[in-house]
Amino acid sequence: MDIREHSDVFRPDNQISSTGTTSVNPGIECARDTDTPPRFSVIDALESALAKLEPKLRTNTKVIREFEEVPHLMGSEADMTQAFFNLLHNALDAIEEGMSAEDRLTIKVRRHDELVAVEITDTGCGIIPAVTDQIFTPFFSTKSPERGVGIGLSVCQQILDGHDAQLDFETTVGEGTCFTVHIPCQIEDDAQSETSDDEQCTSAARRIAVIDDEPHLLASFDRILGRSHRLRRFQNAREFLDALAMGESFDLIFCDLNMPNFSGIDVYDTLVENHPEMVDRTVFVTGGITTLSAFHFVERVGPPLLEKPFGMAAIRDVVANHAA
Repeated sequence: MDIREHSDVFRPDNQISSTGTTSVNPGIECARDTDTPPRFSVIDALESALAKLEPKLRTNTKVIREFEEVPHLMGSEADMTQAFFNLLHNALDAIEEGMSAEDRLTIKVRRHDELVAVEITDTGCGIIPAVTDQIFTPFFSTKSPERGVGIGLSVCQQILDGHDAQLDFETTVGEGTCFTVHIPCQIEDDAQSETSDDEQCTSAARRIAVIDDEPHLLASFDRILGRSHRLRRFQNAREFLDALAMGESFDLIFCDLNMPNFSGIDVYDTLVENHPEMVDRTVFVTGGITTLSAFHFVERVGPPLLEKPFGMAAIRDVVANHAA
């Protein structure tokens, strides 16, 4: 079963925000060669999410905003709007199920050292201890089926992982829950950034290809690897194979296993036939083995797999292991 079939909110490129998705250039050598990394306003993303939830806000639910001025951060405003939407939606559901005399949704934004913290606190029912370890598991839900399929928090975690952000929570049954998102500031002035890029994107940098039909994942790889390696991004497999036909070569290839039309399995078969030297350099990215053909492929070939959701450390570990 592919959970992407069950809800628009699984794919951050199907945004609830009116800002649209992050534009991705399919081929980029280094992160600053053709454009600068996208930045977003945390407060704008929160306000966009709240606007979409206006019909759900009860007349007796008090929304309290405590926003400090914080810098714009690196990442996709559309993706982060989706993440905040999911957290706020869950908070409002919890308030509806709670028994508080005064329903409050408190949102705080503040800066702490090199992090921006976003706290979303509700006066809802809280989370019972027996399920706190399962709330980020896809399809796990304490709600009735008509109120959700249980993927909101797992999607949120995936988006935050792609932004090198951390999500924590504290909860008390009968009193409410506070989710806190910690997002790195990653502030550099232009001169420092250009110097860093010149130093890191050298002839010693590895040539890495990333093939994925989800733009937000391509952008995540670019944020994590684009400054220290020579990165090429492809939104479909045929663009990647065309690049190989034109004589390009890569030290490492990240390829989505479950792409439509021309899958990661098709890429593997083409590499075996035409570019066998690159087969061992290929790592397949997957959100789960969702088809029988993928299951048989993994059983037969046993390729390296990078499981979604993943964070910065996991990607860098793969690069380091392939450099050894």
